[in-house]
Amino acid sequence: MHKFETKDGKTLSIKIKDEEAIKTLINIIPRLTYEEILDGRLEEKLAEYHLDPVEISSVEDHNSLAENLARFNSIPKPSGV
Repeated sequence: MHKFETKDGKTLSIKIKDEEAIKTLINIIPRLTYEEILDGRLEEKLAEYHLDPVEISSVEDHNSLAENLARFNSIPKPSGV
Protein backbone atom coordinates (compact mmCIF):
# COMPACT_ATOMS: atom_id res chain seq x y z
CA MET A 1 0.00 0.00 0.00
CA HIS A 2 1.46 3.34 -1.05
CA LYS A 3 0.18 6.79 -0.16
CA PHE A 4 0.18 9.75 -2.52
CA GLU A 5 -0.90 13.34 -1.95
CA THR A 6 -2.96 15.21 -4.54
CA LYS A 7 -2.49 18.83 -5.56
CA ASP A 8 -5.24 19.88 -3.14
CA GLY A 9 -3.79 17.95 -0.19
CA LYS A 10 -5.95 14.79 -0.24
CA THR A 11 -4.18 11.56 0.58
CA LEU A 12 -4.76 8.55 -1.67
CA SER A 13 -3.85 5.00 -0.69
CA ILE A 14 -3.12 2.71 -3.60
CA LYS A 15 -2.54 -1.03 -3.54
CA ILE A 16 0.31 -1.51 -6.00
CA LYS A 17 3.56 -3.45 -6.13
CA ASP A 18 5.01 -2.52 -9.52
CA GLU A 19 7.92 -0.12 -8.92
CA GLU A 20 7.63 1.42 -12.39
CA ALA A 21 3.94 2.16 -11.80
CA ILE A 22 4.75 3.68 -8.41
CA LYS A 23 7.29 6.03 -10.02
CA THR A 24 4.71 7.00 -12.64
CA LEU A 25 2.06 7.73 -10.01
CA ILE A 26 4.56 9.76 -7.95
CA ASN A 27 4.95 12.03 -10.98
CA ILE A 28 1.27 12.27 -11.92
CA ILE A 29 -0.88 12.32 -8.75
CA PRO A 30 0.64 15.45 -7.12
CA ARG A 31 -0.23 17.41 -10.28
CA LEU A 32 -3.95 16.57 -10.07
CA THR A 33 -6.66 17.56 -7.62
CA TYR A 34 -8.85 14.90 -6.01
CA GLU A 35 -11.82 16.18 -8.03
CA GLU A 36 -9.83 15.83 -11.29
CA ILE A 37 -8.98 12.25 -10.36
CA LEU A 38 -12.66 11.50 -9.72
CA ASP A 39 -13.46 13.05 -13.11
CA GLY A 40 -11.14 10.57 -14.86
CA ARG A 41 -8.05 12.72 -15.45
CA LEU A 42 -5.77 10.14 -13.80
CA GLU A 43 -7.06 7.45 -16.15
CA GLU A 44 -6.45 9.75 -19.11
CA LYS A 45 -2.87 10.41 -18.06
CA LEU A 46 -2.23 6.70 -17.43
CA ALA A 47 -3.68 5.66 -20.80
CA GLU A 48 -0.25 5.71 -22.43
CA TYR A 49 1.19 3.39 -19.77
CA HIS A 50 0.54 -0.33 -19.60
CA LEU A 51 -0.40 -0.77 -15.95
CA ASP A 52 -2.48 -3.37 -14.18
CA PRO A 53 -5.66 -2.06 -12.54
CA VAL A 54 -5.09 -0.49 -9.12
CA GLU A 55 -7.39 0.06 -6.16
CA ILE A 56 -7.49 3.65 -4.95
CA SER A 57 -9.03 4.89 -1.73
CA SER A 58 -8.99 8.30 -0.13
CA VAL A 59 -7.99 8.37 3.53
CA GLU A 60 -10.16 11.46 3.98
CA ASP A 61 -13.22 9.62 2.65
CA HIS A 62 -12.68 6.82 5.15
CA ASN A 63 -12.17 9.28 8.01
CA SER A 64 -15.29 11.22 7.00
CA LEU A 65 -17.32 8.02 6.88
CA ALA A 66 -16.11 7.02 10.37
CA GLU A 67 -16.94 10.48 11.76
CA ASN A 68 -20.42 10.41 10.26
CA LEU A 69 -21.06 6.95 11.68
CA ALA A 70 -19.88 8.11 15.13
CA ARG A 71 -22.21 11.12 14.96
CA PHE A 72 -25.13 8.94 13.94
CA ASN A 73 -24.45 6.48 16.74
CA SER A 74 -24.29 9.32 19.29
CA ILE A 75 -27.81 10.55 18.45
CA PRO A 76 -30.24 9.44 21.17
CA LYS A 77 -32.63 6.80 19.87
CA PRO A 78 -36.24 6.51 21.10
CA SER A 79 -36.68 3.70 23.59
CA GLY A 80 -38.87 0.76 22.71
CA VAL A 81 -38.09 0.81 19.01
